Amino acid sequence: MKEKKAKELLEKYLWGTATAQEQSLVDEWYNSIEFKGKLSADQKQRLGSLAKKTLQARTRPILKVRLYRPWIQAAAAVLLIVLGTLWLTKNKPGQADQDLIVVRNGSSSKLLSLPDGSAVTLHAYSTLAYPQQFTKSERRVFLREGAAFFDVKHDEKRRFAVATSTGLAVKVLGTSFLLKSFAKQNDILVAVSTGKVAVDRQGKTLGLLNRGDQLLFHKGTKTFTLSKNTEVKTVPIHFNGSTISQVARKLAYVYNVKLKLDPSVDSKLKTTARFNSSLSITEMLSLICKLHQLRYKVAPDQQTYILYK
Repeated sequence: MKEKKAKELLEKYLWGTATAQEQSLVDEWYNSIEFKGKLSADQKQRLGSLAKKTLQARTRPILKVRLYRPWIQAAAAVLLIVLGTLWLTKNKPGQADQDLIVVRNGSSSKLLSLPDGSAVTLHAYSTLAYPQQFTKSERRVFLREGAAFFDVKHDEKRRFAVATSTGLAVKVLGTSFLLKSFAKQNDILVAVSTGKVAVDRQGKTLGLLNRGDQLLFHKGTKTFTLSKNTEVKTVPIHFNGSTISQVARKLAYVYNVKLKLDPSVDSKLKTTARFNSSLSITEMLSLICKLHQLRYKVAPDQQTYILYK
């Protein structure tokens, strides 16, 4: 849809003058970001309310005759922001207006700590939105504009999902990756430092990326390319009194391998150490084994590592 038509459609939708077919177009776009079912009357009311609030914050009080066109021009961007907000909070009715944290960065990077303990390095001129509290089933954030490096805390029960204004989303359990999505750039980049991530767009999986992989999505052609990242960002891997079982689970996700403990190993062995992801899996296991006087072996599949006494 061309920008002019999108702006006209948005205006009709927000003020309740859109036809049934036009409303379906907006609902269809919204549903493409993983919402099952159509917008309720309450959600539409919140959509309009949020749009007004955002526009009022972005525009100056000037004459109405001069305000109308800038309002429409800003509205297309606001639609993506508001729908992204509803995507973040759709499991908590009424939350969008009050519990959302929006961080807009200036000319320098900023380190953020999310409610679950995950760390985000928000790059310059970037905006990230996230709820004050994640739900019990999943963790959602919305990169409205710019770039951010996510070091996600591992949580087997709750996946972590990052949405963008283009409909592209990244989903993980616990890993670290870079996501670049600037409105004025033609491509979106996802580069994985540790673990494994899934990249999808409008419900369709584009690729499963492992450590060192990157995906470049081309906005114009709606196509993508997969390649190896030659400059993988190093992230810290710290253990503070973690049991050897917890260590094994974390390393399995960081390196995307299977890690098992032989019955001869005391699963309650405690580990306090500071490493980083520049180490290979074999180097990491060698250090862990030295700490606890253990050994490791590689199974025939070459993807399973077994620690034993």
